[in-house]
Amino acid sequence: MTRKGTAPVGLALGGGGSKGAFQAGAVATLVGDLGFRPDVIAGTSAGSLNTLILAHARTPDEYPEMVGRLLDEWTTLADASDVYLPRAWVDDVPPALRRAASEAAAGRLRPAVVVDVARSATALRRAIADFRRDGDALYSLAPVEARVRVGLEPDRVRASRARIRISAVALETGALRWIDEAGRLYEADATTPASDAPVDLVDAVLASSAFSPAFPPRRIAGETYVDGGFRTVLPVRGARAVGAGPVIAVACASEGLGRARSMADANVVQVALRAASATLAEVAARDVEDLRRGPGLLLEPTVDVHGFLEVDPGRIAIELDLGRFVAAERVAAIGGLERLVAARRAGEPGIVDVDSLAASDALTRALVRLRLDAWADEERLLEGKPRAAAALALAGARARKWLLRRAVDARAACQGPMPPGAAAWWSSFEGHAGRTVLRDPWGGLSAGNGGPVPAVDPEAFVPGPFTMVVRGSGERWRVVAGRRRPADDTSDTVAGVDASAVGAAAEVAASRGATPTVEVDPVVVDLVAEA
Repeated sequence: MTRKGTAPVGLALGGGGSKGAFQAGAVATLVGDLGFRPDVIAGTSAGSLNTLILAHARTPDEYPEMVGRLLDEWTTLADASDVYLPRAWVDDVPPALRRAASEAAAGRLRPAVVVDVARSATALRRAIADFRRDGDALYSLAPVEARVRVGLEPDRVRASRARIRISAVALETGALRWIDEAGRLYEADATTPASDAPVDLVDAVLASSAFSPAFPPRRIAGETYVDGGFRTVLPVRGARAVGAGPVIAVACASEGLGRARSMADANVVQVALRAASATLAEVAARDVEDLRRGPGLLLEPTVDVHGFLEVDPGRIAIELDLGRFVAAERVAAIGGLERLVAARRAGEPGIVDVDSLAASDALTRALVRLRLDAWADEERLLEGKPRAAAALALAGARARKWLLRRAVDARAACQGPMPPGAAAWWSSFEGHAGRTVLRDPWGGLSAGNGGPVPAVDPEAFVPGPFTMVVRGSGERWRVVAGRRRPADDTSDTVAGVDASAVGAAAEVAASRGATPTVEVDPVVVDLVAEA
């Protein structure tokens, strides 16, 4: 979406491991739904993988095809083995030593575990020998490399419609470098050639993704490279250096480090991890300042869906949808992409409808958190035992699905953007790594999975009594017959609803006198009050 006479528009895709699914969802809305056509794309780490896929578009009309490829890459990830594998030395580490490391990181190393480590001498010697051979990282990115090589069409990337910059950091000098669509290597300014030797694009992406110590460095043009995020988490400067005026920057994590618990008694592992996080947060903050020095739009997650190394199809799907939500909301809040494309000054375009954005964002967070909480209920349901716990997990999942349906309806009523498949969120289970829970949340439990639990008509379903705890305030409410009541109201009177559906749900929750407790955003409490 570049109009004649306007500056080229850029897209900066930041790093964040499996959180890069958020970017894919945001790009799907920007490019696939809103017609955004970037002239420049810069990527770091996970963003470099997404960048390389988009770089296959040789014309504006080919961008939607690339969005389809991008979504396929993320939605076909089944578990962590599709992304990375442990190095041999990690596999050889004795279980006792792993327990010791885990307990040390948690600040509670027991003497008995130290004794177990001493008894594992043979396995420990084997692990040390492997460490000397490939001890430069914990994991291998071999699965990612295989996926990228299969999908890469170098000639098509060289003819890319967009100018490309992929960031990486040279370990020998600490210098930030950039690689373009033809495999040319540039200095930190992204325009001065750094080497005459061409760089393999797969090597470029793997170097940009080599977050140490998780993943191994990559050799490029005679030097050793690691993740570009050590110098630029959100590569706005790379996009602007090669001509981009307005830039849409898509981060994988929200700005800032956030306050942790007291670190007064932290051990060396905890201190090192926190210090590294603080450093990366500072780098990201500088990148955001780079964005604000010119016209631009920042898109970042409003809910923390999963961790850097976590790969689960259910949570990836939720992260993708969060990206779709945020992109649509933020673009609507600035008055459309046309205002961004036409922007000239730093800080433009501003938000034109703060109240509408706040309301939309509240519903988005409610939807995403309800799905995440239902996913967690389903994980507990997968464990299947004991029977009471399985029945309660199903009751909790059903209560959240019921709330989710109300939140989806509220979003539709205010004409907010909805990702594909949203209408079925409440009536189906989320994805789970390598496992199937049940056909749907309403079919009950099989005898082998803690049952029997009665099936429920989802259209008539109203959950049995449950307690809602409001996030943030901790305020508690009791929900009876689909309506909010004071927490101390113990009446279970049913009026004006399908008594049989309520009875079935109550029967589920009645095991050992337990009733589910559901933590929700304030907006959901308001929706229940309006039932």
